[in-house]
Amino acid sequence: MADPRCSECGDQVAPRRRKCDDCKNPARPGPSARQLREREARDLRAAGKTFEEIAEQIGYANASGALKAYRRSMAAAGHRAMSLEERRELELHRIDVVIDGLWSAASKGDLGAVDRIERQSKLRIRIEGMAVAPNGAARRFDEDDKGDTSGQVVPESTVARMRREREDRAAERAAGPHG
Repeated sequence: MADPRCSECGDQVAPRRRKCDDCKNPARPGPSARQLREREARDLRAAGKTFEEIAEQIGYANASGALKAYRRSMAAAGHRAMSLEERRELELHRIDVVIDGLWSAASKGDLGAVDRIERQSKLRIRIEGMAVAPNGAARRFDEDDKGDTSGQVVPESTVARMRREREDRAAERAAGPHG
């Protein structure tokens, strides 16, 4: 366990002392080295690092150790598993950070940066559910070999027919070969 710190001013208090020399407030133990590593794992994960990268950077033997540290830190901070909306907001924030970082290069004519911004913008559109044409028709995305999300506008009646067909196929699979 780390040396205790003052509960008021945060100054380090000498071992075996119960109060801060300056403000006379009680001392509380500081975070342990393990807790500091767990917090770092949480911060790196929030920054978009994979558990493999976190393990390598902090010094865990493998990704499993980094995952466990992350979960302990989240539990200690009172966090629960993220809801879909929270996860969506986190991903949108990450997209904003990427675009902000590329914007200067793109505005100077860097075509690679322009391409990456375009891909991030398309991803944002999909995450936000804005891939609907103004006339109410749904937008169908056709993935090509480059991962491009450009697509074509499909009338709502076609979308409804496609959904019914998909549900029928799912019902047939659920019934089995003898159903």
